[in-house]
Amino acid sequence: MTPTTSSASASVFSLWSSQKYTAESLRWRQEAVQPVLAALMPQVGKAHALRAARTVTAFVHGYVTMETTGAFRLGGNVDRDFSRALDAVLRGIRTMK
Repeated sequence: MTPTTSSASASVFSLWSSQKYTAESLRWRQEAVQPVLAALMPQVGKAHALRAARTVTAFVHGYVTMETTGAFRLGGNVDRDFSRALDAVLRGIRTMK
């Protein structure tokens, strides 16, 4: 990974995380989370879907951030490991009911 790519990733995250909340950005965020909520509701119920969505989002964000910054250079199969880790997160989420 080149420093330029890493810097670009940091810049994108900075823009995303520092965005001021406006009516438009809130609407965009609500629309963006709907597919995740819809996928998780059958597993955890409507009352726990937002909490589950935050958990999945945090996991995926962390994993992608680590991969794009070169934190997984120790070998192994990163794609397979991501899939297995996501399965573990989803198993844990099912206990939120």
